[in-house]
Amino acid sequence: MSEIPILQEVNGPSPAYNRRMKNMRHIRVLSVPLFVIVVTTLVFSSEDVSTLSGTVTDQLGAVIPGAKLFIHWNTPRSMGPKEPVKYDDLVVTDTAGKFSIPLRPGFYDVCVHARAFSPACKTLALSRGMDSTYNPALEINRVIVEEFGDEFPPMPVKPIPSEIPKLLPLPK
Repeated sequence: MSEIPILQEVNGPSPAYNRRMKNMRHIRVLSVPLFVIVVTTLVFSSEDVSTLSGTVTDQLGAVIPGAKLFIHWNTPRSMGPKEPVKYDDLVVTDTAGKFSIPLRPGFYDVCVHARAFSPACKTLALSRGMDSTYNPALEINRVIVEEFGDEFPPMPVKPIPSEIPKLLPLPK
């Protein structure tokens, strides 16, 4: 006849069980605040960013590729972050004259410059979590056109320091 093991009476949970339960309590206590922080960060970070996008054209509606938009933070919105943006942004339009940039809510001075065109500047208000569109139409600068006609001088280009040795003649 096989023997059936007799179960010993236990006076409570084992020490190993107690350690596991204590660790589980710590994990539960720490996981709730961590979950709240992660969810709050995701919710508020998506609302604290607005997107400014648009297309730069001339007064006839033709797109202007390579136009530069200088974006300067002016002042906060009443419901937006209060600390100022520490730097200005520069955006260059693509070949279709389009641009897009994420910005914090606030008031921005946006100046658009393109070769042979008069610059256009405007103060824009960006609201929390809202996308804004700005489609400036630049006017041809008659003074520049009269001076150069169709032959504009080449744009000055600053060489990248790593490319300077390639541009300089090598000593013989």
